[in-house]
Amino acid sequence: MNKQILKVLHYIETHLDDELSVNTLAKIAGYSPFYFCKIFKASVGESVMSYALRLKINKASTNIINTKNSIIEIAFDIGFETPNGFNKAFKKVFNMTPTEYRSKHVELLCKYKENRMKQPEIKHRKTVYVIYNTKYGAYENSVCTAWEELIWKLDSQNRINILSNSELFGICYSDPETTPENEIRYDAAISCKKEEVDTFIEKGFYVKKIEGGKFATLSYFGKDETNKVWMDLFSWIVENNLSNQCKNIPPFEKYLNWSPEISDEEIIKEIYIPLD
Repeated sequence: MNKQILKVLHYIETHLDDELSVNTLAKIAGYSPFYFCKIFKASVGESVMSYALRLKINKASTNIINTKNSIIEIAFDIGFETPNGFNKAFKKVFNMTPTEYRSKHVELLCKYKENRMKQPEIKHRKTVYVIYNTKYGAYENSVCTAWEELIWKLDSQNRINILSNSELFGICYSDPETTPENEIRYDAAISCKKEEVDTFIEKGFYVKKIEGGKFATLSYFGKDETNKVWMDLFSWIVENNLSNQCKNIPPFEKYLNWSPEISDEEIIKEIYIPLD
């Protein structure tokens, strides 16, 4: 995926509260609107406005779970003028109405609250620069391919030594349980020093920042525990009245002991949900 389209993806993800238009996004990419629409769909697999709408709906789903705001308020917050239009758009993504979605997740959060494995924490992190590789597709396949390609590129340029002093992150921009496989985006990311950013860009790597700040976090290992741990953390956020502090940027995982020699089940992970 070229840098112009990645730039647009990042802009959309960080400006979901704004009114987004094809002309504005095409200008950011540096293409004509006609060419931009063609290349975006070829790169991402859906039209730019469908992509932006899906991310807005995903944001709304988080607000439905994590706040007590009315469905109408949440619909207005992401730019819908009528509840009916929001309900139709939401049901198209999640196969249920916003009200049904909230009810289902209230039950789930109560269940996980009663069976929580570990106590979450609040941690603070500094902003870090990362080199990254983006993949779309079924979650497990995207994770494997994204990491394999990024590690291979480092190795081919004799930069594999960066792994010994870096943080490794996985960033998934959609819920794999509710997003069509071809629309799931995953970024494999490795931290780098600020003074090395220009060098990595010159070598053809994509570079961005993972913003620092306050995070709700929880650690775990074991592939089968992933969904339960995420639900544990979300239920803890609701229980501690932190829902309104959840920031509109993607949560992420940090891999604490990754190496090519160990299996996914053995990797110790920390999950981070950004808070204001």
